[in-house]
Amino acid sequence: MELDLSSARAAFFFEARDQRAILEKALLDSEAVELDEETFNLMFRVAHTIKGSAGLFGMDAIVRFTHLVENVLDRLRSGEVTLSKELVSLLLAANDHIGLLLDVVEHDDSVATVNQPGGEELMTKLLAFSTMTHIPGDRKPQVFVTPSRPQHPVEEGLLRGKVVASSAYHLSVRFAPNLFETGIDPTCFLRFLKTLGEIKRVIPVFSHLPPLLAFNPEVCYFGFDVQLASDADAERILNAFDFVIPGTQVELLPPHAQLSDFVALRARLPEAPEEIAARWLACGALTEAEAAELHAEAAEEREGELHEGNTGLTASQAAASRQIERRSADNQYIKVEASKLDRLINKVGELVIASDATTAVADRRRDIELTESVKAINQLVADIRDDALKLRMVIMGEVFGRFPRVVRDASEILGKQIELVIKGAEAEIDKSMVEKLTDPLMHLVRNAIDHGIETPELRLARGKPVVGTVELRAYHDSSCVVIEVADDGGGLNRDKILAKAIEKNLVSAGTNLSDTEVFKLIFQPGFSTAEKITDLSGRGVGMDVVRRNIEALRGSIEILNSEEQGTTFRIRLPLTLAIIDGFRVQVGDTLLVVPVDMMYECVEMPADLQQDKARQINLRGEWLPYISLRELFQLGEVDKGSEYVVIVQYSGRRAGLVVDRLLGEFQAVIKPLGIIFKALQGISGSTILGNGEPALILDIPQLVQFAWKLEHAQIRRNGNSSQNDVYRVTQDIPI
Repeated sequence: MELDLSSARAAFFFEARDQRAILEKALLDSEAVELDEETFNLMFRVAHTIKGSAGLFGMDAIVRFTHLVENVLDRLRSGEVTLSKELVSLLLAANDHIGLLLDVVEHDDSVATVNQPGGEELMTKLLAFSTMTHIPGDRKPQVFVTPSRPQHPVEEGLLRGKVVASSAYHLSVRFAPNLFETGIDPTCFLRFLKTLGEIKRVIPVFSHLPPLLAFNPEVCYFGFDVQLASDADAERILNAFDFVIPGTQVELLPPHAQLSDFVALRARLPEAPEEIAARWLACGALTEAEAAELHAEAAEEREGELHEGNTGLTASQAAASRQIERRSADNQYIKVEASKLDRLINKVGELVIASDATTAVADRRRDIELTESVKAINQLVADIRDDALKLRMVIMGEVFGRFPRVVRDASEILGKQIELVIKGAEAEIDKSMVEKLTDPLMHLVRNAIDHGIETPELRLARGKPVVGTVELRAYHDSSCVVIEVADDGGGLNRDKILAKAIEKNLVSAGTNLSDTEVFKLIFQPGFSTAEKITDLSGRGVGMDVVRRNIEALRGSIEILNSEEQGTTFRIRLPLTLAIIDGFRVQVGDTLLVVPVDMMYECVEMPADLQQDKARQINLRGEWLPYISLRELFQLGEVDKGSEYVVIVQYSGRRAGLVVDRLLGEFQAVIKPLGIIFKALQGISGSTILGNGEPALILDIPQLVQFAWKLEHAQIRRNGNSSQNDVYRVTQDIPI
């Protein structure tokens, strides 16, 4: 039971954080578009769901604080207050405080107060909005009808138009038999109902109680009938049961309900009709006269009432109406621990290696029947591999979703008007990259806001709109996912960056650098051109972190700049860090792997190019730089046989890699290199072949950049040195 309670508690924290994200998005959206009534209802339901669920676990600190948030949102949806900018800021701060309380309570069950930083001040402000008088606004107030007295056509028969004398709500609850498996205490619901009013009477119900020898202590046979005197509406009362599991029956009748409603309810309950009537009499739902009339009602009229006169509300119906967004999502998705997915990917990787080994055995034996069988298995393994990798993919919207709040808060601090535009949120990325990608994007977005977007006065002077724009874009390109952070601000100032670099002795005065080389200087540790330090940036401890984190993900970052028009930072990342389609090549005795997605084609090395110092190959009219992997990695003497050029491409550029042999495609399970090889350039990882031999995976982005830099070095040297001298010179060029 303790394990089940822990699981239910963990599920609460997971759901509560999801609910907080929904509330934050709605509040941020309110500053761009006018919210409709359903969105106001959704915001109220978020706060109430968190409060109700926290109450079931006795988390009083969260209950008390979210109760005030709920009161404000209740007045907001009813039109008693309007959603001003001041209120949006307050509710965002309150939502953050709920997150703080969740973190604190999750790690310390003993926390029972709201004495967390800023809690008392927020409660005071929320209380002011909870009690303030109506503020007129443009939005028409929404009308909510509390079911106090059902309206029905007048029926014929003994119960025609008759209502009960009780002025309290009547609640009949029958819990699902497997309730205890979730660790939920049924009496928690009663404790929560006490916060909504006075419980006048509780009658326990033991449905289908078996003989003693057949009694199972892990099965819930419990239920109750309750008379609740409360000013709350029916929806609020039913909200107490949002956290209950499916299979639980919850029925609610309003004060002064019609007798026909009790007839319909009696037909839906599992106990005998006489037992039910006696219980209602005992708890005060019916008087003796009303109970007698109920007994006298004809069976056929009772059946008609069941279909035509039923006004009782069920918790499942109300929950479906209140939480349709979350319920629909729950029906389509299941939650799986990331560690379980990682173990699955690792097992699939081992399966891929074993599959390659089996293929090698079949090829050696030249058994046609075995070979065909192995091909079928390999196809299934490839399908399983693809499906397993897709399980770990998440949409970029999960990463981008946290930045509207960042842009809003930062723009307020700096006094700028900034609009955030998100494109390509549906593009997918490996879940393992998400956390490592968040910090680099955070630095880039904050720099765009602080350094990129100009002040409103300067933008007007430059003929730009007062409102600046920051764009987050994501899209797939070949085997990569490309993420761009763009702004329409002042752009990078080349002269200013170069002057600061000379001042810091990063480059020598008079050095001739291209724009690309100058802009890359901002990734040096401690580099900053900010004239003053702000809360957002200016300390020079951001862009070098961005570069390191991106490189740690086997990615790259480039800068596209237009002075006074804006800057774009373009990040390229591999789609997956686990398994790739590889192409084996050989140089001397060394086996190397080229990612298939980055290959363009393979051609035989022209004889007249083997001694060409220009290091260019003419590919159908297009001159491309190429490099010899033998010389680059110093892999021994030149093989006298034929050589081949593998044309690879990355980020719109192509280059050639000279190898000795082409060995064909296979599935490569990426294994990280040890720390001793961390500084090794041109290699991104390793893999194990089917025969058990290791092979190194080439880092194509680095090699393509190296080939182009080598070509530029050749041009600068004017072809006056030997090829080996060129390699020695360009070894000092950072890739």
